[in-house]
Amino acid sequence: MMGGYGHFFNGFWGMSIIGMVVQLAVVIGVLFLIVHFLRGFSQQHANRPSTALQILEERFARGEISEEEFKKMREVLAAEGL
Repeated sequence: MMGGYGHFFNGFWGMSIIGMVVQLAVVIGVLFLIVHFLRGFSQQHANRPSTALQILEERFARGEISEEEFKKMREVLAAEGL
C-alpha cells in the first residue's frame, strides 16, 4: 500500500518540475512577444510613408522634374493643403 503513495509523490515532484519549466517558457514567450511588438512599433513609425511634398522634393533633387515643374506642383500641393 505504501508503494502507491511513494509513486504518487514521485509523480507529484516530477509534475512540479514540468510545471516550472512550462511557466518559465510562458514567461520567456511573453517577454519575447513584448520585445518583438515594441521593436515593430518603433520601426513602423520610422518608416512612415513620405508626404507628397517630400516626394516632390526628392524628384526635383534627382533631376526628374525641372524647377518650373517643381514650383507649379508645389503650388498645387499648397492649394490642396498637402
